[in-house]
Amino acid sequence: MLGDRSAHWAGFLMRDVLERSDSYSQAVATLTTSKLLAPVYFIVGGNNSREVFVISVKIFLIIVMN
Repeated sequence: MLGDRSAHWAGFLMRDVLERSDSYSQAVATLTTSKLLAPVYFIVGGNNSREVFVISVKIFLIIVMN
């Protein structure tokens, strides 16, 4: 982990997602494919009633509940 610089801090990743994502699906894709430095939960909601995602991230393991 000390030599690997590809992982993100959750707060900085969330800021990037909020600034750069144009859609719900793009935000979910970014959050589910990014490596993080610490465990975190993301709860993502879209404009439609079916657009709800809970993402539980453990270090280098992502569990998606839809």
